[in-house]
Amino acid sequence: PVRPLAPPGVYTIKLTVDGKSYTQTATVDNDPRSPATLAAVRAQHDLLMRFYAGTKESWAGYNDVAAMRHDVSALTTSQSAEVASAAKAFDARLAVIGGSTEGGFRGFGRGGPPPPPTFVRINGTLGRELSALDNADMAPNGPTLRGYAADCTALSKVVTAWTTANTK
Repeated sequence: PVRPLAPPGVYTIKLTVDGKSYTQTATVDNDPRSPATLAAVRAQHDLLMRFYAGTKESWAGYNDVAAMRHDVSALTTSQSAEVASAAKAFDARLAVIGGSTEGGFRGFGRGGPPPPPTFVRINGTLGRELSALDNADMAPNGPTLRGYAADCTALSKVVTAWTTANTK
């Protein structure tokens, strides 16, 4: 995921090349066309950093699941039918937790309950929300905060499912 833009403030930039360090300060000003107060922009940035942390956590979770699926795939062709069957069932469970990075939004338009959260689905949702919010100078509003809370709940469910699968 792309990191949120820096909020207005004074920053120290350090560059190290061939063991030699160079330091300089830089000032980031708010967009002069923006009516947002500094407090609103900082509140927005705080929420953006939480979205960003969620995208990192969900992507790391997906990669962990993918690594385990890779390891389990070797067992699906085991000479023991019992081991192969158990490995296939476990891989299917991991697929539901990790999600798929291929294809679009399967299942939309069919009605019924929403699909279960996966690391990939949550990562995409958080990334889209991060991008949308990063393009506006405003304090987070109620719907945005409720959406973030729902995303956190979904991520928590997937992390719990992954922890359970990983430890049992």
